[in-house]
Amino acid sequence: MPVSDAANRIAVACLAVMLGAMLCGCKPPEGDNIHHGGGAVVRPPAGTLSIYQLAGRLNMHVVRTSAGSATLRNTSHAVVVFADPNGQVHLDGRVVGSTGGITCVGGILFVSAARVEPLQQALARAPDLKPTRRRKRQRPDPHRRAKPRGVIVLDAGHGGRDPGCTSVYGLAEKAVNLPVVTETARRLRARGYTVVLTRSDDRFVELNERAAIANRHNADLFVSVHADWAPNASAQGYTVYIAKGAGEASSTAAEVFDRHLGRIAAHSRGVRYADFRVLVRTTCPAALIELGYMSNAAEARQLADRAYQRRLAAAIAEGADAFVPSRR
Repeated sequence: MPVSDAANRIAVACLAVMLGAMLCGCKPPEGDNIHHGGGAVVRPPAGTLSIYQLAGRLNMHVVRTSAGSATLRNTSHAVVVFADPNGQVHLDGRVVGSTGGITCVGGILFVSAARVEPLQQALARAPDLKPTRRRKRQRPDPHRRAKPRGVIVLDAGHGGRDPGCTSVYGLAEKAVNLPVVTETARRLRARGYTVVLTRSDDRFVELNERAAIANRHNADLFVSVHADWAPNASAQGYTVYIAKGAGEASSTAAEVFDRHLGRIAAHSRGVRYADFRVLVRTTCPAALIELGYMSNAAEARQLADRAYQRRLAAAIAEGADAFVPSRR
């Protein structure tokens, strides 16, 4: 084989390896709906939020959704969102606001953020569809258990047939995420929280189901835990992600997690924005935490260490404990 042909083949092979490594990492890549360590990244139009984020802003629940419409409800009202070309939002059967600008991306409806305030005002003025009954005042029961402090859903990324990224020492990401989440849950339960895990063992759970678990339990907070990977072996640090259309509560939670993780981890990459599917499909405040880089030799050793995993769990638990009471 001529030397030039061999050199060309080697160059092509190296390029393929580099591209493959970039797609396997947890850092959000370019492109629409690409799967990687943090899950599927959806690329909605700028200045929009998902119907799940809209439901969170309106204190409602998504009860039905498709590519063409979605229904949001609370105890008194119903909001129906229709995708373009109609692009209308109905409150209790009446059109609210302008038309158009409602699109479906990756199977999720996205609505202009400008529609939130008019909807909130319309809900405040709308008469209740169901009359409220006057509740009888109950005497306190000294034997009754204290009310749980809040509901927190913890999501250990990957699992089962999906190992996530692999460290430079051969450790699968899923084997880091689960013990950190399990220890975080133990600490939060000891503080009186109701904690729900999307997975408690090495099993595969669909991304949509992970967010649906948080919505079904009417969670006060959703936290997805991952570990990062990059083709650059010197990349380091933890990152806290929230969705681009996230509300103030998610931003506050992310800042709290960033602050508490900073007490034990050497380098913070700060709070960043990425429309991970698990974030745009939750109605409650939600954050995705990348604990560190599996592609960095030093951080990979730390992430494999049980003592360090417990310290990470302690920081996440303290962050959640600092955030959730402020919401109640």
